[in-house]
Amino acid sequence: MVYLASNHQGMDLERHEIKQLMAGYGMVDVGLVCRDDASPYNWELVRELIKSCDLFILILGENYGPRLPTGISYLHREFMYAVSCNKPVISFIKNCLPSQGLTDEQSRLDSFHKVIKQQSAFKLWHLRDELISQARISFSSGLLSMGNGWISADSPQETKAATKPNDKSVAKQLTARQKLASSQQMVNLSVSANVYRDGNLSVHNIFIPMRLDRIHKALSNKMKDGCSEDSLRKSLGNALSKITTEQLLAKNPKAHAVDDVRVSREQFQKILVSWEELGLVACKKSGNRSVYYTGEPA
Repeated sequence: MVYLASNHQGMDLERHEIKQLMAGYGMVDVGLVCRDDASPYNWELVRELIKSCDLFILILGENYGPRLPTGISYLHREFMYAVSCNKPVISFIKNCLPSQGLTDEQSRLDSFHKVIKQQSAFKLWHLRDELISQARISFSSGLLSMGNGWISADSPQETKAATKPNDKSVAKQLTARQKLASSQQMVNLSVSANVYRDGNLSVHNIFIPMRLDRIHKALSNKMKDGCSEDSLRKSLGNALSKITTEQLLAKNPKAHAVDDVRVSREQFQKILVSWEELGLVACKKSGNRSVYYTGEPA
């Protein structure tokens, strides 16, 4: 289930083409488009749909789109909410802005471009054929595989397994291809760090998109002889220190230093559970402490 987000103005044909392509990959669109000529925008419904979707796809054209009284567009708001929910996000941005002399609308769009490039995986397009080509490559790459998808209601055994994400027997029921696809899921890592400016310290948060298997690879050496959750999370923070520092200093040009890079504990615990289900790690108890070892998919 995919939330396909786009503006209405000037994007009908592009949206139709992407939806048709999505259907060929078993993706079902539940996205709602804000229209000035239709019934009022239902933000509560939009939030529920984004929260329940497996993937968020953004198609951005030449317009920033209808705006809230605060000045942010409805589309921009949807994107930020998907990021805050840690949904896998891929964005297709139309490369249409001039290098200088931007209008107010174009300036808003340019700012949105910068946010998208910092917060999600993205592809640039100019012509409609380029958009379709970029989307086809992305959909077939395996990076957007979200697992097994929907399961028929008349299949009680499979449905039961699907409703118990922490049941390690689920991994045993997956084929090698399904395990590979699941291990390649994209997650937006929630990373926080201390930012120093003029002698003052403030905590900032960013999202860094990474694949599950690449996170595992970065930590696999530490798990050869066993490693605790806290130690693994600290090592991941160290591994992300350089890119986090670069992004935060770019966002805060007057800052002079960044330190104490750390990954969300709650999110990292979910990642460890996913690795266990896929057979990528094994967990053993040592007193009150959980120790994780590198494992290979069965």
